[in-house]
Amino acid sequence: ARRVADQVRTHCEEAYGIAPDVDIVDCTARKDADIDFTYVPHHLQYMLSELLKNSCRASVRTYLHELVSDVHKDDDDNATSKPKEPPVVPTIRVVVVKGAEDVTIKIADKAGGIPRSAAKKVWAFAHTNVDDSAIETEQETEFETDEFTGSAIRGFGLPLARIYARYFGGEL
Repeated sequence: ARRVADQVRTHCEEAYGIAPDVDIVDCTARKDADIDFTYVPHHLQYMLSELLKNSCRASVRTYLHELVSDVHKDDDDNATSKPKEPPVVPTIRVVVVKGAEDVTIKIADKAGGIPRSAAKKVWAFAHTNVDDSAIETEQETEFETDEFTGSAIRGFGLPLARIYARYFGGEL
């Protein structure tokens, strides 16, 4: 998980100039710590990287929106007010819990989530909610490059990750 998180952070920094920190927390009970689970490493890494890419992008976009809002607000305030701390990109937390029968990986960020009206759309192939400016920013980097084809394919990450998870008895 650490290697995937570091890779996604690097690509996010290349695309946006900043990236949130990613904390990985193992909450496995001591009695379950020595239990092995069988998985296909590539599929698990793919699912984790797709979820982290979406989380990083949303966190950075939220941060940039707050930064721009603060700049406009500061322009409206008088010059006598004391300087305000700039917003920070909140840390993304990856919580891993291994049990006797399963493994749960939870990715939590503070980017605001997906509107309920758009929740079903994220599972549709070829759907993206990334605007044109973000697409241009990311095209010049490895942030959205598919490791199989070497091209940036939008709208397939989450649906494909969900298929992998369901194939192995899991869920996203």
